[in-house]
Amino acid sequence: MVVDVKIYSWDSPRSFKVDDIDLSVNDLVIVKKDNSLEWGKIEAIQSTTNQPEDEKQEGDFINESSEKILRKVNASDVEIIDHYRQKEAKALEFCRKAVKKYNLPMKLIGVKFSFDGSRMIFAFTADGRIDFRDLVKNLSSHFQRSIRLQQIGSRDQARRLGLIGPCGRELCCRGFQKNNLKNISSRAIYLQQLVHRGNERLSGPCGRLMCCLNFESTQYEELKKGMPNLGEIIKTPKGKGKITNLFILSKKIEVELENGNKERFSVEELI
Repeated sequence: MVVDVKIYSWDSPRSFKVDDIDLSVNDLVIVKKDNSLEWGKIEAIQSTTNQPEDEKQEGDFINESSEKILRKVNASDVEIIDHYRQKEAKALEFCRKAVKKYNLPMKLIGVKFSFDGSRMIFAFTADGRIDFRDLVKNLSSHFQRSIRLQQIGSRDQARRLGLIGPCGRELCCRGFQKNNLKNISSRAIYLQQLVHRGNERLSGPCGRLMCCLNFESTQYEELKKGMPNLGEIIKTPKGKGKITNLFILSKKIEVELENGNKERFSVEELI
């Protein structure tokens, strides 16, 4: 089976193939990752039984010796996890003071100790690239551990906070789409003829284009097949004209004729 494991609160769950461990949703597990040990929570369990072999792609899940689930968390593991959790608030506060000291334009989001205590990962957001070498040296010297700083996007931050979208429901990136965050192209706006709504109505709490713009893009792509493009000069039953608008759902086309009048035609009338 394949399980999705949430290791960092600010990151997407990672998928692992597991054959010899009985796991359930919400189980805590110890994961070998990047030469250290991490702990994570089972977010979902997938089944590959009914998936044809030719559809299983390399990279669908992690199954490397360097990165794998070792075992379920036991009672002594829980004590270790709680120990490091209690230290996170103070570690984050120290890092914030260091960020201020070096006058770095970044916002800290969270921190996590590895399960084996060998390293700490700090997550942050920033508008651009940050030179945090001096900060890392400071943190390494203070905590006596390997330090990693991970820059995350505004969508990842919104997902971590669990905000509510303009539709009144939980953000898609937080709910069912949390494992598959895709870039939202402005093409989806033009294809669905939503340009007139403005950026404010098309952006989510993260300030980026809303994930739901992708939901119907495939259907619009299919419906648009066979339709001409805006600006084309075509022949109509009433003479030649220039296409000024497309009504994809109704399969109609608006044409400005040579006499200046605008007429609507169905795709069938223009074939």
